[in-house]
Amino acid sequence: NIGATYRRLGRPVEAIEAYEQFLRDMVSGEVWARKEAQAAVRALSQQVGALDVEGPVGTKAVAVDRVIGEVPLKPVRLRAGTYSVLLQAPGGTATVVEVTITGGQTTLARLPPEAMPPPVPPTAATPPSEPSPQLVAEPKREPPPLELRSVEERPARPRTQRWLAWGTV
Repeated sequence: NIGATYRRLGRPVEAIEAYEQFLRDMVSGEVWARKEAQAAVRALSQQVGALDVEGPVGTKAVAVDRVIGEVPLKPVRLRAGTYSVLLQAPGGTATVVEVTITGGQTTLARLPPEAMPPPVPPTAATPPSEPSPQLVAEPKREPPPLELRSVEERPARPRTQRWLAWGTV
């Protein structure tokens, strides 16, 4: 199982994802393999936490040289530890937030108010200057008649544009 390989390499996030994929794809099979994968996920979950990002819609988050995504997003798994997370709202300033990911828990990275984009002033509704045009149904038109020509009336095509039938003997 690729999950066991990731586990031996010290990559718990990828190991959990591989084990979970294995469990989803497993239709039937050895009961011991399912139990072993479930036990591995439980053990690895203590080394992995989740990062959730809070901010205006479209806020971008980057951590560990990896784009986490844009708000709204699902919590992202990261190995337990301290991270510098770069957050930037659309039209706002980029801000670095320090977060500590704890195994088995979800940590919230919140965009600080000073990094929020300036509020957009409300615009006054402009009254319509003229009434909106009314839709008028056009009368149904008949399609033009098809022009049929006999084979003899068609213009001759060069030899390269003719189909040739080849037969086998």
